[in-house]
Amino acid sequence: MLTIAPVIAKEITSTEHVLTAKLIASDASEYREFGSAVAIDGNTLVIGQSSGQSVYVFIHDGVSWVEQAKLTPSENTSAYSGFGHAVEIDGDTIAVGAPFEDLGDDTNVGAVYLYSRSEHHWTEQHRILPDNPHSFENFGFSLALRQGNLLTGSPGKDTHDFTNGQVSYYQQTGNRWVLKQQLFPKDLGTADNFGFSIDISGDTAVIGSIGSNTNLGDAEIFTLSGGLWVEQQSLDNQNGAQGDSFGYSVAIHGDTIAIGAPYASESETPDQGEVSIYKRTGNNWYLQEKVFSDVPVFSQSFGFHTTLQENKLLIGTYHYASGAALFIFERDEHAWQQVSKLSSPESQEAFGMAAAIEGNIIAIGAPNADVLVNGQGTATGAGAVYLFESIRSADVATNNPTHSLGNNAANEAAKNHDSLGKTSQISSTPVL
Repeated sequence: MLTIAPVIAKEITSTEHVLTAKLIASDASEYREFGSAVAIDGNTLVIGQSSGQSVYVFIHDGVSWVEQAKLTPSENTSAYSGFGHAVEIDGDTIAVGAPFEDLGDDTNVGAVYLYSRSEHHWTEQHRILPDNPHSFENFGFSLALRQGNLLTGSPGKDTHDFTNGQVSYYQQTGNRWVLKQQLFPKDLGTADNFGFSIDISGDTAVIGSIGSNTNLGDAEIFTLSGGLWVEQQSLDNQNGAQGDSFGYSVAIHGDTIAIGAPYASESETPDQGEVSIYKRTGNNWYLQEKVFSDVPVFSQSFGFHTTLQENKLLIGTYHYASGAALFIFERDEHAWQQVSKLSSPESQEAFGMAAAIEGNIIAIGAPNADVLVNGQGTATGAGAVYLFESIRSADVATNNPTHSLGNNAANEAAKNHDSLGKTSQISSTPVL
């Protein structure tokens, strides 16, 4: 049994995040970017690789994560369709975005593929194309799937003769997905890129528009009423600046919204990034606070990715010193506090570019990771996904919520035994 110990040093925390598995594709090969998108629901994990024309489904069998299926599109699209750029799962349904898929003579139109599970088998159920398609629409660039409701973003959609963006709302009826509505904000402007990011919680959706106000960005709140989405409020980047790309990532859970502005600059640190957190009181949303990296770094792009679950917030970066990182914040009675930072020692893995959380399990994509394939050689940029378990421990005192992979013998062993379609059995007990 291989035990992987987190490297710990700085301040005391009651939560430890223990590396339990590292996943790679069963047919891993160079530059596939496995882990560029991840989604999890229950014991099922979906992993996209936007350069590989395939999406992988893993299940946890009670002992380890095992590859259950490899999903490919029915259409014989090119390797550059972006199939797997965005993935969502809800129960036995998976949605996969292919935002760069061509349609006839039109390029980068995009498509969304729906898959359903019966027992242990996944089959393609539906292929959705945009209404009135045109080139560079990028339909399927972003996705949100909840209880038979699907929102998909087309940030390059031309509306009113301008590239404003659009979000399409589909509802499941039997085995079909029916277009119910096209969503636009009231103040949609030129090159807003509305639909760049989407998330849903209950009957509320948040949609990012990174290009509005000359790339200052904003986010629109919609609520589902009478079977249709109604715009409720627009959230602006308070004290922001042009080029911040506020709305690059969005996340919502209940009455809390987190919005990333990865290119916001603080002091003399360009593109450091920040995340704004909003709270709903009644029918209105108010800025509660902004959170930042504990150690600002040039071009860190803090807020490149955001994920919310109850009182836990995951924030990803794109560049972070010697490697990217995923920051974990938790909300106490008064504010959001950084409780941990997970990072990789490899400088080009893009660790934290995508992440998902389900209960005490955190999945983190590292789409640029180099992996060892069957012990025969290294596949450059094949990509990997790291699985962590959050463990509450009141009796374990530590000096740092910073966990770095690969800095001890056990982690090196894990690094050299990448899991092809399954995982080694790894102890979830931290060794301190």
